[in-house]
Amino acid sequence: MRLHWLATVLRNADQTVTETAGWQTRGADTMNPRGIVVHHTAEAASSRPQAIANFLVAGRSDLAGPLCHLYLDRTGRWWVIAAGRANHAGRGGWKGLTGNSSVVGIECANTGLGELWPSDQLDALEGGLVAIAQHLNVPADMICGHKEWAPSRKIDPAGIDMGLLRSSVRERLTSSDGEALTVSEVRKLRSLIRSWESVASNPSFPQYLIPWYRNRKT
Repeated sequence: MRLHWLATVLRNADQTVTETAGWQTRGADTMNPRGIVVHHTAEAASSRPQAIANFLVAGRSDLAGPLCHLYLDRTGRWWVIAAGRANHAGRGGWKGLTGNSSVVGIECANTGLGELWPSDQLDALEGGLVAIAQHLNVPADMICGHKEWAPSRKIDPAGIDMGLLRSSVRERLTSSDGEALTVSEVRKLRSLIRSWESVASNPSFPQYLIPWYRNRKT
């Protein structure tokens, strides 16, 4: 199985997409994805997106490419790297999933050293995750960070609260009116909520928070 739908699904979700040459046949034909793993690239902030996309296609001396299925640059542009199996998650697992063939791998441009995540990039990440999860027909709980897949050896994506990200994706997946909060809107609420981490760790917080926030906006 190959993920030939990647570019179309993202474009249908109003995402900006660049397709690398030959992505449709890149990677082993063994994919059966039931989840998604989010990474950061650990690249220098000055790195050119095209150069990083080329690296993710080719791989490195100790790990053959492709190194992911999708690359999300700092501007919020998606680069489609491979439709077949990619070497990205490695040892570890998430909610019963193991092996690279079971998960879509997303590499997000970030140094991993405290670099702030641009709002355009975060908004694109959430929108892309919603679109991919819908296509795979999997819940938001099947989205994890590499730091959750392999907590003893990985920290990526550094600076992203995966519980909050899953909550935002979950609300958009289950929203019937199409007006769920975006990541950028949720970030604005940080200054309004005391003990944010304890609230964000509650998967049901959006159903209480969103009506309250919308009433404040009107």
